[in-house]
Amino acid sequence: MKVPQGFESPPFRQFECRPAEKAGRFSWEGESLERIRTIARTVLPLLLLAASTTRPAAQDLERYLCEDVRLPFFSAAPQPDGAASCRPVRPNAITVPFRDPKPAGVFRLFVVGESAASILYGGPGGDAFEREGRALLHPGERLEHVNAGMGAYDSSRIVSVAREALEHSPDALVVLSGHNEGRAILCGRAERLAARLREGLLRLRALVDDETALRRARRLRRHEDSLRAMIRAARARRVPVVLCTLPLDARLPPSPEELESAAEPERASASTNALIARVAREEGACLADLHAAFAASPCAAAFADGVHWFPRCNPLAAHVVLSALAACPVGAGTALSAGPAALAAARARALADAASKTSAREESGTVLLYALSALQVQAHLGTPGALSERVLALLSRAEALAPGPLREAARSEAGLRNAVRESFFVHTLQSDSAAIYPLYLRHLEALRKRR
Repeated sequence: MKVPQGFESPPFRQFECRPAEKAGRFSWEGESLERIRTIARTVLPLLLLAASTTRPAAQDLERYLCEDVRLPFFSAAPQPDGAASCRPVRPNAITVPFRDPKPAGVFRLFVVGESAASILYGGPGGDAFEREGRALLHPGERLEHVNAGMGAYDSSRIVSVAREALEHSPDALVVLSGHNEGRAILCGRAERLAARLREGLLRLRALVDDETALRRARRLRRHEDSLRAMIRAARARRVPVVLCTLPLDARLPPSPEELESAAEPERASASTNALIARVAREEGACLADLHAAFAASPCAAAFADGVHWFPRCNPLAAHVVLSALAACPVGAGTALSAGPAALAAARARALADAASKTSAREESGTVLLYALSALQVQAHLGTPGALSERVLALLSRAEALAPGPLREAARSEAGLRNAVRESFFVHTLQSDSAAIYPLYLRHLEALRKRR
């Protein structure tokens, strides 16, 4: 199939190969380890963001959401000094190590939630929370960010993670939840039978009430119950909770699946954020309004899709969370104590990071993965001959960031396969490249004609 005009491969350049400088002795200590950590915290968020683009195969998803959730989330290994080295060990968790008992001078922050929570680990120049902590904590205090975000988790699964996190002396618990409440992942025969009973009762009620409203209310009620459970469990341990509204990007057209399932959408909406704010107010929790902060900043246009933002916005998110924690009554006893000048300077740095374009190529590749994932669904479940406005919008967004990844994927079917970074959540796009590639070229041609 012919590659659309304007997306051909650029001419090859001649590169001079030079011998690499002799490397010094590798060490896991001191400056070498810190450099490795910095690189990991800069690159990992983009990989996590890419990992949330598609769903795994049905059997893998069932194991992940039904069997793996029964495993302990954290492990503890005894150390010679009598302390324990702990880390998340559940499959696909971010293995951030920490020590129990908590060392003196450490402000321990646990972040729990779904893929939006996992994106918060890292950012430009290292972990955003730890960087913000250096600016906002007392001198000599160090913020320790333990990220327990898990892609595809709904709030009922997040509750169990939060309960385990509370066993490890957190100074604050940050919650990002609400995008996966519409997913009907049923584990075992008893759960499926119960779901059928609930569905039958709902359909009976729908004879006199609006079915769409009933389904939406059920989803929100389930989410509300989980949020209240986390806040109350933390309150029993005198741990402040920060509920975060979820940044949303309404610029993308809905997918065909979202249009078909409008009665019970999978992703959060304005009603979800209103619920989060209400629960925080009624339960006395802190509220970090990430949605409002993003909408009033360069982060309004820094989304890979409608809900997952780029890691360059993590400093702004961290700043809003820590500022909310310091300002709300339940967080008044924390170690956070920054004056107005320090807060203003930290916010200015966060906004500068949000406007940065240094990771444009990586961001373009991530957006491309979302487009290819949508094309995969279209190839197998939708109408392969139709054009998807959502895919066109994603491709336009990727091209605006950096056209290189789009051109490389258009070279050939092999080029498209090379554009896909494999992970647990993205491991079927390469095998489906024969079905996706002609659709991809058709959409590129349509995008070219619309210029």
